[in-house]
Amino acid sequence: DEILLDGFGPGDSPVLHLWRWAPAAISIGYGQKSSMLDHGAVDEAGLEVVRRPTGGLAVLHGDDISYGCVVPREYRDWERGMRPPYEFVAAAVGRALRSAGIPCAPPAPVDDPPGPVLVCSDEVQPYELVSAGSKVLGSAQRRTQHGILVQGTIAPAGPAPIHRFLSRRSSAPGGSRAAEAVTLELDAVAAAFGEEHRLTMESWAPSDWAEIKELAERRYRSSEWTARL
Repeated sequence: DEILLDGFGPGDSPVLHLWRWAPAAISIGYGQKSSMLDHGAVDEAGLEVVRRPTGGLAVLHGDDISYGCVVPREYRDWERGMRPPYEFVAAAVGRALRSAGIPCAPPAPVDDPPGPVLVCSDEVQPYELVSAGSKVLGSAQRRTQHGILVQGTIAPAGPAPIHRFLSRRSSAPGGSRAAEAVTLELDAVAAAFGEEHRLTMESWAPSDWAEIKELAERRYRSSEWTARL
């Protein structure tokens, strides 16, 4: 996603990237400190820790689907502000979840938490989605001169429990998982984007895996990067 975003130029086509995590891992937002994690507990669980190029809060990945939308700055109405990209994603993901039998909707207004929030599941924005009181869509973004990247996680069963991996307690207790056995396929999510927004979806593969692997090793797998802030 970062390579696509940094290399975006006039005339480039938008890309929807969907993936699952293997093995499980914790991702932290671009501006978070890795000291928020209990690295002993993380290592004992056999988890990797990576830092995303987008903002947002910590997420434990495993059963979820992650997505990335990389588009030119002038795409649709996205240049009007931060909210249009999030609403674009929520409309498509909501369609995919409901088609899979998972009712979802934007969250009801809530009071601000009394202290700092460290993990994604403890904070739900108006443009995200909840089901049975549990967060099922979380999103963050990054903008450059030529492109916009929106990334996030789709958790049909609700977010995986992450609080035991924090070095200090979060201010919010976190919701329970929405369901224990929910299946949502990558193809169904891609189809929902096409149907909801009248898009023609075409298969795509990165043209230079070597560049992607080099960036992953140099930055996202390095202890310097994850501990940088």
